[in-house]
Amino acid sequence: MSLNGGWKPKRLNPSHRAMARLFSLGLKRKQVASIVDRCPQLLTILRSNSPEFNLKVNEILARIEDGVIDNRVKVEKELSNLSVEAALEAGALLHHPEPKIRFGSVWQILDRTGHAAPSRTSIQQNVQSTLIINQNQLDLISQTIKDIKPIEDKAQALGGLSEPTNVESKAACLAEP
Repeated sequence: MSLNGGWKPKRLNPSHRAMARLFSLGLKRKQVASIVDRCPQLLTILRSNSPEFNLKVNEILARIEDGVIDNRVKVEKELSNLSVEAALEAGALLHHPEPKIRFGSVWQILDRTGHAAPSRTSIQQNVQSTLIINQNQLDLISQTIKDIKPIEDKAQALGGLSEPTNVESKAACLAEP
C-alpha cells in the first residue's frame, strides 16, 4: 500500500462519505480516524490517492460555506429589519409623555448615531451659566431701578411727571421669563 499509485477505493461508500464530512468540518486526520474507528494511515491514503474522496470533501465544504453564507445573509436581513423597527420605536419614544423616557431616548439616539450626547456635567454647567446670567440681569435691573428712582422723584418734584411711574412693577415684568 504505497501512497503514490497505491490502493484507492473504486467508489466512495457511506463510511468514506462520513469521513469526508468530518474532514470538511475541519477535523484533523487522527480525530476523524478515532470517530470512524479506522487507522489514521487509511485516511492518509484516501487523501493522497483518491481524487473522488478529495472532491467529495471539497463538495461538502462548498455546501457548508454556501449554507453559512445563506444563513449570514438571512441574519443580516433580519437584523436590518429589526434595526428599522427599533429606529421607529426610538422615534416614537421621543414623543412619550414622560420626560425621563423622552430625554433617555434622545441620549440613546444621539449616542447610537455617532453624536456625543451631552454629559450631565455640561448640562449642569449650562444651567449654572444661565442662572448666573439671569442673576446678573436681575442685578442690573435692580441697579437701574435704584438709579431711576431719584431721577423720577426729582422730575415729579419739579412738576415734570403728572403721576409717579411704578418702575418696580415694570422691572418685575421684564425679569419674568
